[in-house]
Amino acid sequence: LVAWYGIEPLVAEDPKRALALANASRIPLVSQYIVRRAASDSDGLDALVTEMPQWPQDQQKSTLEQILQSMEGRVNVPQPKPWSTAYEQLSKSDAGEVRDLALRAAVAFGDQRAFPQLRERLVDKNRSVADRQSALDILVKGRDKELGPSLIAILDTEELQSPAIRALSAVADAQTPDKLLAIYTKLNKTAREDAIATLVSRAPFAQKLLDAVESGTVARSDVHAYHVRQMVSLNDQPLVERINRSWGK
Repeated sequence: LVAWYGIEPLVAEDPKRALALANASRIPLVSQYIVRRAASDSDGLDALVTEMPQWPQDQQKSTLEQILQSMEGRVNVPQPKPWSTAYEQLSKSDAGEVRDLALRAAVAFGDQRAFPQLRERLVDKNRSVADRQSALDILVKGRDKELGPSLIAILDTEELQSPAIRALSAVADAQTPDKLLAIYTKLNKTAREDAIATLVSRAPFAQKLLDAVESGTVARSDVHAYHVRQMVSLNDQPLVERINRSWGK
């Protein structure tokens, strides 16, 4: 750590020299910290992404882990200029861990090429639930705009129902209310609560929910006061008028 404290201020000044030092260092912690510090700076990240494809697989894995750690809590991180070429090589790695980490980094950088592969993994019933859940988490974090149909496709997998239903609230997919209401009576208690929370998140969804309450598909008691407040807060006049007629002001 004493060595690292001396090195840290210099990493941003000369990223290439710092990375050469990280490769030569016999102290693993110093190497890791140099990489993570370089990844937190745009010039350092460019240098890192340029050199990483030529490194051994275990070093690529460690480097990708440090890059992802450096990006925790940061938003709108610009995609490094060399990333496009680097990802082409990393995504073809013989090491599954390297490919998965590269996918995560691609999503963090807003690289749209990662999304189709992750969506395929999400809907693949031959994969483990944990693997599919991981793909879902990455896609949600990456705010994939085309995720809606894939979320609807996994609603028949009980272990993924709740996270998929919650994710649907952020996706403007017109199929969402009809699909959720069609399976509503088959959902467990937690998934039903998530479904109601999703249906009150958008005015068109809420209208369908009120239709279902009136028809008896959804029990009126399943829609609580805070759900009604959520619908009112959408500031959709026809919806508010309908709520006032059904629940009062």
